[in-house]
Amino acid sequence: MKKPYLLLLFVCMLPAFSFAQRKPIAQSFDKGNIVLDLHTSFLQIGREAQFDTRRPIFLGAEVGVRSDVGLGVFGGWSQADYKLAGTPLTTTDFYYYALKLNVHLVRFINKQFKLRINEYQYDIYANAFLGQQVERTRNVSAIGNTISSTTFIKGGMLGLRVYTKKNIGGFAEVGYGAYGNLNLGLCYMF
Repeated sequence: MKKPYLLLLFVCMLPAFSFAQRKPIAQSFDKGNIVLDLHTSFLQIGREAQFDTRRPIFLGAEVGVRSDVGLGVFGGWSQADYKLAGTPLTTTDFYYYALKLNVHLVRFINKQFKLRINEYQYDIYANAFLGQQVERTRNVSAIGNTISSTTFIKGGMLGLRVYTKKNIGGFAEVGYGAYGNLNLGLCYMF
């Protein structure tokens, strides 16, 4: 299980990120900005209660291609154990790979609704993603008995990032996706 080590690696890197200085930008997201994130998903859809599912881990990156628009990628992993009556233990690994398009809404909301949302601290966005889910199922009691399948995935999320003065932030996303309806995580912008 190499995947939990990615989370540990990111947590160990947080002190290094804390020394970064806030980049002087006009808003929370602009052309040329890069955001890296580490998150997990809750309220998973498509998983039955009888399965012992491990919390998924995702890594993502986004780059600003123009003001208020970013393109990105993310990848992730989760695992589930199946033990049905009269059958051997079966383990399934889920791998996710996707491209995403983010539209950042802080300037639009401030302009349309005459609000004063702090553009340096808050980033409200909507995204859509397309990708693949690779599912590898193996019968633990039989060596070499592995079945793989690939599924097209799509979804969309509405999210909020809250940054500190050091460009480190936390975020939450809600929406529809192949891996969950609520995502929580950490992000870093430079």
